[in-house]
Amino acid sequence: MKEKLSISVEKELIKKADSLIDGVGVRNRSQAFEHVLKSYFSGNDITDAIVLLGRYEKISKESIAEIVEKLRETGIKKAIIAGAKNNSKIFSMIENGEKYGVKIEYLNEEQLLGTAGCVKSAQKMLESAFLVIAGDTYFDFEIEKMEKYHFQKKSIATMGVTAVKLEDSTDSIGLEGEKIISFNYGAGQKTHITNAGIYIFSPEIFSQLPSKGSLERDIFPKLAKEGKLYAYAFYKEWKHNE
Repeated sequence: MKEKLSISVEKELIKKADSLIDGVGVRNRSQAFEHVLKSYFSGNDITDAIVLLGRYEKISKESIAEIVEKLRETGIKKAIIAGAKNNSKIFSMIENGEKYGVKIEYLNEEQLLGTAGCVKSAQKMLESAFLVIAGDTYFDFEIEKMEKYHFQKKSIATMGVTAVKLEDSTDSIGLEGEKIISFNYGAGQKTHITNAGIYIFSPEIFSQLPSKGSLERDIFPKLAKEGKLYAYAFYKEWKHNE
């Protein structure tokens, strides 16, 4: 049951709340404040994740189970699988995730929306900060430390980055302290630091996302330029599956 109340709030906080209104998941100021309060009282434990598998063709029961089990170990309770045409195949392998101890929900894309559009379409399924992982990556580091870092920085977006050989890099990433100040995907001038395909987003990210587009090409360069993209560097095992 909801209850009406009247409160006095600083204008700057009202502006920040209004920035969350997107006409979809958050339709008005009342819903914006409710959204912020839910996020605050949910604490600093991330329990939801999106697994991006839209274009990844090499899906086996072993590979998807490995991802789900890794998420469970991290403390994830609900994983949203975005597999587009692969969803039926994935469901036949892990179903609702009950046997893995993780609730699995499926996000169906009638057409590929790109990584940014896919995350945007999951907005109604999420209420607090969440993890996003590309399904074609393998990693072995403590996500919990990345979560703590994200909340300490009060970040809207935190990208996991790691060191690689230049020939294995896909990005040109400029760092200044803990912030990514420039991001160019597929750049000719590569750097030894690469995007690991592991992100933590706060709900405020939804106001930045298009209904169709790419995180790597459209969103990260913009966030970096605005000083809103933090880097979490790790040096344990990581690989991109071809």
